[in-house]
Amino acid sequence: MATLVSPQLRSVADAVVKKVGLSSAVLSGIVPDKRHLDNGGYHCSVEDLRRYGNGADYSNVRADDKNFNSKYGAAFDVTMSTADMKKAHKRIYAVWKDRTDPRRKYINAVNCWDGSGDAVRLDFKKNTAGYATDDHKWHTHNDWPRRYLLDPKAARAWISMYAGEGKATWIAREEKPPAKPATKPTESATVKPAKPAVRPAPKVHKPGSRVLQYVPGKAVLSGEDVAYVQRYIGPARAGAANGRAGAQFRAAVIWYQRMRGLKADGVVGSKTWAAMGIKSNL
Repeated sequence: MATLVSPQLRSVADAVVKKVGLSSAVLSGIVPDKRHLDNGGYHCSVEDLRRYGNGADYSNVRADDKNFNSKYGAAFDVTMSTADMKKAHKRIYAVWKDRTDPRRKYINAVNCWDGSGDAVRLDFKKNTAGYATDDHKWHTHNDWPRRYLLDPKAARAWISMYAGEGKATWIAREEKPPAKPATKPTESATVKPAKPAVRPAPKVHKPGSRVLQYVPGKAVLSGEDVAYVQRYIGPARAGAANGRAGAQFRAAVIWYQRMRGLKADGVVGSKTWAAMGIKSNL
């Protein structure tokens, strides 16, 4: 036979015997014998069951058993006194009963006894408590899901259960909280609305305060003084009084200067201002 024992399963068996407060506990079985091969079961590797068994292989049909770690056996037996059996049953039953205990995923079933009546098989996958043969009144039989035979966390879960550790303690140490989904920060919570850019108040250009001239290719002058000239000349020549001194503005000023006998250069200087009734110091 070629059935192997995984280091993780061996570590649990050793811990149950030495480290969880069951002083009478003795390891009494891991690798299979002919009886196990004939009947099938978790003590046997899947490969040995196929090679030497008679076709009975109930230990390779569950989703967490089928086609996983086929070289390894997946069960161990521990013999102990009635007092320790009661203690072990209490600890195992607490995890089996709590359907929200995350350690349950690493356990298929445990055969054990509470000290009265028949021994029971606590199935952690089916959530059933069934009959177990009388030999399980003096030894526990422990079935692992084959998927987790090489998982160190599975080993820690078994030891935690046998030690009587509470679910909350296990979760605090072993279970990472679920990652919070990434959320787009709300503007009110995390993003302060941008303050509007503070622009300096535009300089007020009173009529007569400067020379107005349109020069192609350069920035266009704008302001109230430009709008004054546009209104003074009138929309027929100057267009709408938009306060911008463009090409139409220059043409309108030239027209006005010619009408008044001024130098028709399109530049609104002191003489043109004066002609429009504005005294300037230019």
